[in-house]
Amino acid sequence: MTASVLVAVAVHLAVLFDSCPPLVIVAKEIVVENGKMSFKGHGSGVVVDPRGYVVTCLHCVGRRDEVAAGFRLGLPLPATVVHRQPEDDLALLKIEDGGRWRYPFLRPSSDLPRVTDRVHVWGHPHEFPFTLSSGTVTAINRGLKMPDGDPLSGLIQVDAAINSGCSGGALLNAKGELLGIPVAIREGAQGIGFAVPTRAVRRLMENLPPVED
Repeated sequence: MTASVLVAVAVHLAVLFDSCPPLVIVAKEIVVENGKMSFKGHGSGVVVDPRGYVVTCLHCVGRRDEVAAGFRLGLPLPATVVHRQPEDDLALLKIEDGGRWRYPFLRPSSDLPRVTDRVHVWGHPHEFPFTLSSGTVTAINRGLKMPDGDPLSGLIQVDAAINSGCSGGALLNAKGELLGIPVAIREGAQGIGFAVPTRAVRRLMENLPPVED
């Protein structure tokens, strides 16, 4: 990239992170007291459609049909699980707001990740919501067995920090585009995290209802 392109990308990322971001907290329960948000049993989610459809990890919602979705701005809203894609540990949620709002969202990138690509992990680790970590793609097409025994394949391996609560968040490329969904880390290791690629996200999004005129 040229210097001018790098500056433009940096400005785009800063605006993305400082605005009302297309990133939500997905939790069993979210409580707001004195302007501070607290949550139980949480993960992360990414808005992928302005009508309020959110992609998260299936293990973040488990068998529940309803969860709470928390934005940086405003009160938390209920969300319904509308589709499960267990082979990729993904779930599609719909924020139940009565169709009142249009949401900022991220489109899955069509770019294929390459080893050494710069990436960012955006999520809600532990009790620190809307946290960004950075690193590189360290391998592609990785396989992993999840704690429940289910295997995942075709994963993107990164060395950016992925902590508890980041699952279901956003793996962004250097341009701020959605490259994948963080899903797991290698227990007992440092700097070995994994994300589900956007081809699986696009397959999940085939379950979105058509846009009405």
